[in-house]
Amino acid sequence: MKTNPDGLPVEFLEQVAETLKVLSHAQRLRIVELLHTRGAQPVHALQEALGLPQPLVSIHLNQMKRAGLLESERRQKEIWYRLFDPSTLTILDCIRTKYKAQQKG
Repeated sequence: MKTNPDGLPVEFLEQVAETLKVLSHAQRLRIVELLHTRGAQPVHALQEALGLPQPLVSIHLNQMKRAGLLESERRQKEIWYRLFDPSTLTILDCIRTKYKAQQKG
């Protein structure tokens, strides 16, 4: 396994880059924030909060799930999503800090 000079495996860095690509979409960041603040949510609740068509919300959710950021469970007729990867919240915290700094300056 190849490593960079700091010792992190190149394959790991490639996985992280793919995760960051998934998170580089504003609507997906909104989904992370909604799931963080509200906890697990069904698709229809996310759709209403985002103001987006259900098929588009489902596409975003599936991409995030494939990237390992979310997990889902069926509750009767609904599919509920929740954050799976807690490191995603660290990224969101960095974004919040940047926003707060811009508001002050």
